[in-house]
Formats: sequence, C-alpha cells, structure tokens
Amino acid sequence: AKRTGADYLEWLRRRVILLRELLSDDGSFYMRTDYHFGHHMRILMDEIFGSKGFRNEIIINRTKKIFDGISRFNTATDTLFFYTKSGDYVFHGAQKPRETQRWIAMHSPGIRWSPVEKKQLKHYNDSQLEERRGTIRSRGRVYDGKVITPPDGRHWTFSQKRMERYREEGRIRMNPKTGIPEYQTAKEERVDSNWTDIPGYSFKWGYPTENSEQLLERIISASSNPGDLVLDAFAGSGTTAAVSEKLSRRWLMLDSSKTSLFVTTLRMLHLKEKIGNRGKHLEPVPFAIFHAFSEEHSKPNWELYCEAALSLFGADDSTDGRPKLRDNPVMLFDWRRDKKMLDSNAAEKLVRDESADLIYIIVPTRFSEGIADSYLFDSCEVQLLKVPESIMAALADPKGPFTNNKLPDRGRLVDSIAFDLIIPPMAKCDWKLKGEDVICGISSFETYAVTKKPLDKKKSGLKSLAFVAVDPLFDGDIFRPQYTWESKSLKEHKYRLSFPAVDNKAKVLISFTDIFGNEKRELVELSRLQSGNG
Repeated sequence: AKRTGADYLEWLRRRVILLRELLSDDGSFYMRTDYHFGHHMRILMDEIFGSKGFRNEIIINRTKKIFDGISRFNTATDTLFFYTKSGDYVFHGAQKPRETQRWIAMHSPGIRWSPVEKKQLKHYNDSQLEERRGTIRSRGRVYDGKVITPPDGRHWTFSQKRMERYREEGRIRMNPKTGIPEYQTAKEERVDSNWTDIPGYSFKWGYPTENSEQLLERIISASSNPGDLVLDAFAGSGTTAAVSEKLSRRWLMLDSSKTSLFVTTLRMLHLKEKIGNRGKHLEPVPFAIFHAFSEEHSKPNWELYCEAALSLFGADDSTDGRPKLRDNPVMLFDWRRDKKMLDSNAAEKLVRDESADLIYIIVPTRFSEGIADSYLFDSCEVQLLKVPESIMAALADPKGPFTNNKLPDRGRLVDSIAFDLIIPPMAKCDWKLKGEDVICGISSFETYAVTKKPLDKKKSGLKSLAFVAVDPLFDGDIFRPQYTWESKSLKEHKYRLSFPAVDNKAKVLISFTDIFGNEKRELVELSRLQSGNG
C-alpha cells in the first residue's frame, strides 16, 4: 500500500528488523532514500543496527529535474545508507578512474625515521642513521645509489620498497627545478562517499525507480565475494539480480508488484555480460519464482468477500441473478465448504452442469492448487480469477479499507493495495499438431488491466501482448519455460508459434503476459489436439 509519515516508517521498521536477522554476521545492509525521509531513515537505522553499525552516508545521483522560479535549490542527489551487522564484515572498497593524473612532491608534513634494510646500509653514512630499540632507522631514502633526505620538518611519503616499485612503473622522477623527487598519481583513485561519478538511475527497462547497474555493481563488489547471497527486498526492475548474476553472486529478489515480477523475469532472460547490459548474451543460472503468502491471516466474512471479489474483477449481476463477466458466467469457489484446494479436477467437477463456452471461477490464491489458471475441458474453457493475498489480508483487517463493510473504489483499491492482483488477459488460440511440431496461432488478445487512463488503441489487441513462454512437458508442479517470444519476435512470427512436440500425450503450459504484467497460464493436453496440415 502507499503509506506515508509514521505509518510508512513503522511499516519499514518491522521489515528492516527482519532483514537484519536474516543478514549474515559479516554482511552489509544498504538502503537508498531521498530528501523526504533521509533524516528519519538515519534514526531508524541507528535504532535497528546500533550507531556503531553505521559506516557511511553515501551521496548518489538522482534524476535531475530543473524547476525555474522555485524558492529553493533544485535537488540533485539521493542518499545511500551503509550499515553492517558487526565490526567484522566483508569490505573491498572501490576504485574509480582518476580524471587527471598529476605530479606531486614526494614529501609530507612531520619528521619520521623509518627502518633501513641491511642491503641499503652501504649507501648511508653514520650521520644519516640512528638506532632505536635495536633497529637502524633513517629519514633518508636511496635514489640512484645516493641517499636523499627530505626538506626540514618533512618526511618522505613512501617507504623504500614502494618508492622502488613506483620507479619501475615510471611514476617517480626528479623535479628538474627543485631536485626533489615527485610522484605521479595513479590512474585510479579510491572511491569515497561521493558517488556522483556514476549514474544513480537507469531507464532501460521503463521501470519508474530503476537503479543503474553501475550503482549496484559498486555496492555488490565492495561488500560481497563471488558465491555470496545477495537479497533485495524491493526488487523493482531486477537490477540487483542482473548485476549479481554478472558478478557470480547468488541472488534472492522480493517484491509484491506483478510489474516488478514481469520486468525482472524478462530482464533475466535477456542478460548481457557487461555492466550496463552491453556485450554478448549471458545465459543466467536457472532460477525459480515462488508466490508466498502468510498463514496467519484470519478468514474474512464470506458475504463481504463475495461482494469484494466480484467487484475486484468487474463482475456484475445479470438479469437471472447470477454474476457475469463480459457476458460469461462467474462462479465463486466456496473455501468454507470445500476443504480441499481447487485444482483442475475440482474445477471440471464444479462446471460439469454448466452450459457455456467460457466460465470464470473466482478463488483466493491460497486455495488454488497448481500454477495454471486456465483449463481447456471438452465442454468449455475455465478461467480462474485469483483473489490475491493483499485483498484477503485487507478483508480480514478490522482497520483495513473494508471497514464497516464498505467497498472501496475499484481503481483506488488496485492502485493502493492490490499490487499483486492479476487480471488474466484473454488469448484466443488455434492449436494443432503438425508432424512433430505443435502449432499455436494466436488469433486475438485482449488485456483487462485496471488503468487510470483508457488504453491507447495503438497498444490494444495483439499489441498489448508482451511475452509468451511455453513449457512443452509440464509436470503439473513447476513451470519450466523452454521457449519464449517477446512482442517483437511475436510480431515477426505473425503470432503463429511453433515448437517441438516432446510427447503427443504431454501437457503443455503456455503463459501469456500483457504489457501491464498480467499473466494467463493455459494448460493444453496434446492428446486432445487434432492433427492438421495448415
């Protein structure tokens, strides 16, 4: 939900406490924020990690919006807080290219006497040496077989070994005017808490808060080792997952948004090996998607649930008193009476006596077994409409939006709470077996997403189909897509898809995703398909 003020901070505090418990003892915690909540965040983080866990307040670039005529300075940066769970943590720091290399005199303030190696003693006279606690020391250094001493009140910046290494690299020379050695700064310099040298945001995937890969590369490289597990509790566009994959780290992404899930999945399937998504294609390590829900929610009032569920999907009462959606009958799976989960067998039994080409069944996600949400039976097609956990929790919350049994506006509900709501699109397909291949011709596609503005006609119909994935040998449990098509390739194939029939008796699971991240998964039994030549 869109939270503000103290409510948001308390919501965040509970989650950060849990994340700290999950964090390894040598792990690091980074949180990005802006000027609205930065000062509150610092207090919150100090409370949870302790002030001794604070490491840095890092300044990073934000999207610069220049407004004329305002009575304050335009905001150019965000804040990145860096905390650790203990004092013994992984940290490698970071280097960045130096803008310009300069020659600097090789002496610093203060007098220091440094140990002299035995092989160098032959170059010194007694006046240049001093014995302290059994160690021979000197203020000088050996340069071209001669001892050179620093100016009064100064000491040479580098040890003898480091000076010799720099000479081999061509980074030390005698100043022709002063006769004093000077050194050239390195091509790279150590990164401090000012990170405005790299972009803070990216816009490659069209996500509103897309962190740049350069930013995540610096964080992950500095505070982890290859093989470590990186967790991002607000996955967003999946930048953390993409960069972790490129840096050989394991990753775990969390988000309640269906858009985030879709964008992250698409991104991981189209990785490039270099930061910034450049270079050759990078095949990601196999990953899985899990939908989690809490067992602690109490079951809401049945009458209120029915009214809210029908409203959520836009179903209306028809003249015969039965709810309908787009002129198709709608049924409600009674999770009070039916103790078992709703699977394909239960769905077929439920619609056995119905006479319609398409029937919708509304069911809470937690009572829906399996990952398919559309079944093709001999008599009809059954489309599941799954009530997400966010709505079930809100219905059971005595202080939630359904207080006093009033239904909130559908658009506001979707925009403020039901980020995980999937309103399945409609895909009409012609299936057939042709030789050893399965042919799927997508004749039409419609999205029913709840949007603030009417959908542009240029983005409607088949143009609203963003992604198709196929598991040609679905085992009834895990969706393992082997063939995928994006909008561009779908158009190139004229929405006619072909893939090998692994087994003519196999079950194929096909996933259609619209441009809003709404997904429809359809289960097709090849044994029911007809062979054809077209």
